[in-house]
Amino acid sequence: MRNRYKRSSNAGAELVMGIKRVDGRFVAYGTGTSRMRVGIDVDNLTFQGLPDNKRDRMRVESEFEQWRPASFLEYACALSMDLNGDTAHDAWAFIHNGMRVVVPALVLMRAMLRPHDPVFDLAFSGKSLESVVTYSGDASQAGGFGVVAMVASYRYSADTSNKATIVEPLSWAYSFPSAREMWNSIYASATHGRLGLQLPKAWSHMVVHGVAHARNFYVTQLAVVSLEPREEPFEFANEHARVIKFHEAMEVVASGLKPLRAKDDSIKLHSNRTSALSDAEWSEIAPLFSRGGSHDGKTGNVHDQRLIVDGILAKLTAGTSWTETRYAEGIPHTSVSIAYHRWQKSGRWQSILDVLNKQRG
Repeated sequence: MRNRYKRSSNAGAELVMGIKRVDGRFVAYGTGTSRMRVGIDVDNLTFQGLPDNKRDRMRVESEFEQWRPASFLEYACALSMDLNGDTAHDAWAFIHNGMRVVVPALVLMRAMLRPHDPVFDLAFSGKSLESVVTYSGDASQAGGFGVVAMVASYRYSADTSNKATIVEPLSWAYSFPSAREMWNSIYASATHGRLGLQLPKAWSHMVVHGVAHARNFYVTQLAVVSLEPREEPFEFANEHARVIKFHEAMEVVASGLKPLRAKDDSIKLHSNRTSALSDAEWSEIAPLFSRGGSHDGKTGNVHDQRLIVDGILAKLTAGTSWTETRYAEGIPHTSVSIAYHRWQKSGRWQSILDVLNKQRG
């Protein structure tokens, strides 16, 4: 199994494999250092338990609803970590600009649980968010940061207790149903011996560090720049901000990063190295559409479906961004991007690829 995946060099020294209970307390165990093999307290997971390889980085935008379960064994092998025994560490994968991005649970926990030191341990102890924060009224009364304030015992300083990127993530977790469920799911997973959490209903703008292999990116560190809930808050938080700031400083970093992109080598080209549909290919693909055009919700125009498919193929086979790709005259990049993500979610894009694989042999 280990040879299935391409490995990188200079990976970190340890990797957490799961959670177990020792003397009534959860400890994390794993591979690498002798200490990790024996087990460490879960509050040490804020700085232990993951490889330190951060060779590559990119900015990504993704909705958690699009994340799918992934193999933690694949993640470990790609980062040159030898696993002995069963793993109980959740992982997910999602597609961004032709890259398959793989994220283990601990990476996401570190990004979501802020501030780390008081919150991480509490999440694994089964204590509620009320142990860390208290309701303070609507957003305007709370200084625009959210609807909560940190309880006195967790205020490191006046600056920390009022800092937006400390209070806003906690206010989001306190005020939105799936975010509250995410918090509670950490303890629930640990009681079953797993390191995992339930994904929230939100869109996220992130900066990820890790290792890129071909069309895969294995994340070792993730910073959420901002997050937009895809649900309504609890009734008491109706006025809550709909954009949650996690890392203001990372906005500057993210703005200067060009996203890594990879060509989709699984899509075969014609003998003349072009990707556009032939007449024979379109005759088989056309029945997949109920009508001849695709409605663009932003412009209200109807576009030729064949040209939309050609635009997607051009983007994926060239490895360019949606805005950099050249499309047929009159076809906006927004229409192509929207159609691709909609068809990918519905399964139509896979049906199109099946036709192309058959036709192009």
